[in-house]
Amino acid sequence: MLEIVGHNGILERLRQAVVKRSLAPSYLFAGPKGVGKFLTARYFCMSVFCEAGSEGRPCTECFNCRRVLNGNHPDVRYLTNEEGKLSIGIDEVREGIESVQTCSYEGGYRFWVIDEAQRMTDEAQSAMLKTLEEPPPTLILILISQGEEQLLPTVISRCRRINFKNLSGAELKAFLVKKGYPEDKADVASRISGGSAGTALNFLQDSELWDRRSALFSILDNLVPGDLWQALDSVTQVEDLCSGKSSREHMLFCLDMAASLYRDAMLRRIGTADSLLINADCAQILDRLTSVYDAPGLERAVEEVCSCKFKLERNVNARLAWQSLFIKLQEFALS
Repeated sequence: MLEIVGHNGILERLRQAVVKRSLAPSYLFAGPKGVGKFLTARYFCMSVFCEAGSEGRPCTECFNCRRVLNGNHPDVRYLTNEEGKLSIGIDEVREGIESVQTCSYEGGYRFWVIDEAQRMTDEAQSAMLKTLEEPPPTLILILISQGEEQLLPTVISRCRRINFKNLSGAELKAFLVKKGYPEDKADVASRISGGSAGTALNFLQDSELWDRRSALFSILDNLVPGDLWQALDSVTQVEDLCSGKSSREHMLFCLDMAASLYRDAMLRRIGTADSLLINADCAQILDRLTSVYDAPGLERAVEEVCSCKFKLERNVNARLAWQSLFIKLQEFALS
């Protein structure tokens, strides 16, 4: 079953393109992680191939729809970044280009969906330019990206852009409750996920994420201003917390959580209502942070956490990035 939360305007736009056969040769699905971009790409493929739908709405049950849902339709090719790899290289893109140059297996359109397109190296993106400029007549290319700053302007300019936004907290909470999750857990998950249905579902389905969040907040809560050795020990604790095959992804998750915590503390410091807080379930930690930092210090803390994430996304040495972060978090505290 394909369940897309929200984005009704985008779905209608794609349906109309199918009905009017005004399909662009290339699309850029741009927006935050976990909001449904990949699911929408599948919905689009189903809309084109569906045998029983009407007005551009796929039935989701016919032979072609099931093949798209199961990932085995011969005219839908996916390029996804392998777990643990930091980038999509030129060889992978060249292989994909070669495969989509041939005619459709079933005499219609062909789709090439590239997930996390922002991970393509500059060389890989450059290799794709000719395909974007002179696409095969029945090829539809969909680039799915979380950020544009890593995509070449020449790539962006050759795609029809579809912008995705985060869901509202109320919209996401209602979706989670409808799926059977308790209202209190759905409320917390909708807040801390930042409007991402995928992230919220991960939280509710994976207890390790809750545990990692709690452990990280404990590390931040116990950070003692001016104690250099404790700052260095905190780095070791984070490394242990994020160990494993997806260590860097775990660290990026922790940085997102840290940014949300300091953001909440800053809002609480200036008297913002708790209803606007992301981590409203962590009132004691927020109270301590507001006693240790003033509002400018908390604002600088958020900026420094975001800077650390930027470094890790660009493959800077993780230990050095975390050491710098914890030392600066100590410096920002009230004397």
